[in-house]
Amino acid sequence: MRLDKYLATAWLLSRKQSTRYIRRGGFFINDQEVFDCRFPVQEWDILVYGEITHRILRNVTLRLWKPAWYVSSDYPVGIYPSYKEMLADCEYSHMVHVAWRLDVDTEWLLIVTSDGQLNHQIISPKWKKEKEYHVTVRDPLTQAQLDALEAGVVLDDGYQTLPARAVQLAEHQLSLILTEWKFHQVKRMLETVWNLVTHLKRIRVWDWTLDGLAPWTWALVE
Repeated sequence: MRLDKYLATAWLLSRKQSTRYIRRGGFFINDQEVFDCRFPVQEWDILVYGEITHRILRNVTLRLWKPAWYVSSDYPVGIYPSYKEMLADCEYSHMVHVAWRLDVDTEWLLIVTSDGQLNHQIISPKWKKEKEYHVTVRDPLTQAQLDALEAGVVLDDGYQTLPARAVQLAEHQLSLILTEWKFHQVKRMLETVWNLVTHLKRIRVWDWTLDGLAPWTWALVE
């Protein structure tokens, strides 16, 4: 990719600013000063400009430990701050967007990416990318409820959910693994079997977990 195009794609500068600043000098790619806007940059090249050191990545995917009461939106919603505020120290924050949202009161694993194809694979049920939740419910779980969740239930809008995996962890807690996404799906699925979610955590998306992450931090997926 051309240097000026990358700077614009990564939201570091506009195309016009890129052209102007590159020609002025001061841009270094792998310790080589560059004056040509068409200079080709590649994955993992190191760009230095003034005090800025930036590793060039065509696509970026991050794991984020989201707390409750943050929205999975690029902008705040009412009194709730955006997850973007947790990426204030991330040089790629302007490139990424949420893949598979979490409700505002739901915590733990959030995947954000600039890779549109990966985003589609995570969201689309045809790719069968698993999302695992630990769910705490109001009433004691029954085997009939678990069997219904695994077979698929009809939501309040008439949608028939795909088969899931439901494993009881405690009297009021289960692991629920889905391969699709609908608005408030976990909560609505439990309502169809006459129970209510009181606490919800997403612990896995595909092969990604929170392993190695401290609460409310992020890490680059490499």
